[in-house]
Amino acid sequence: MVTTSEKIPPTFSTITITWEKPPSNFLIDEEPVENIDHPLIADALRELLELADYIKSDVLIAGNLGITATVNQRLVVKDPDWFYAKNVKPMPPHQIRKTYTPHVEGDRPLIVMTEMT
Repeated sequence: MVTTSEKIPPTFSTITITWEKPPSNFLIDEEPVENIDHPLIADALRELLELADYIKSDVLIAGNLGITATVNQRLVVKDPDWFYAKNVKPMPPHQIRKTYTPHVEGDRPLIVMTEMT
């Protein structure tokens, strides 16, 4: 048996993350996948935040809404079961929010919950 003390340097790949809103024609799956517990958990979380006076006009609380980022020039959309973000810019009148891009539309989410299966 041969043992060496040579250190092998670790290799790292570079990840570039940018925060860009998806194009207006970007298709989002609008069929949320829920189990029977999701609405109950979401309601309980929202009520706790409301009792603690954390719900203000600039807060976004949403479930199954795409959070977007661009990673290595590729758009990535993640749909957590529920999230809470502050300092969120309001949508223009007559527009429906289909995605949320942190750092562009507001702060990054402070709480993100997803069911582990």
